[in-house]
Amino acid sequence: MRRVELHPEAIRELETSERWYSARSPRAGISFVEAVASRLDEIVHDPERFAKVDERHRASGVSGFPFQILFRTTAEEFTVTAVANSKRRPGYWRKRS
Repeated sequence: MRRVELHPEAIRELETSERWYSARSPRAGISFVEAVASRLDEIVHDPERFAKVDERHRASGVSGFPFQILFRTTAEEFTVTAVANSKRRPGYWRKRS
């Protein structure tokens, strides 16, 4: 099984978004984290089923939330590049290595 890595900025985005949702409703914060975790599980098991956004990256929406998980894969590793709000700053994450 591939090793899963999250870019440090993807971790920050996930934490910031969880705090934002939790401040409005504790249940919303929990639901957001659960939706991201569920989608990550699906991505890890079948990453090629998700749409390509460029030569290296694919994207998947987060059910019930306006977020995209942007990721890339190699034979050894699965890397989450961003947990991006799909309504803000398209493509800002492309410079992350």
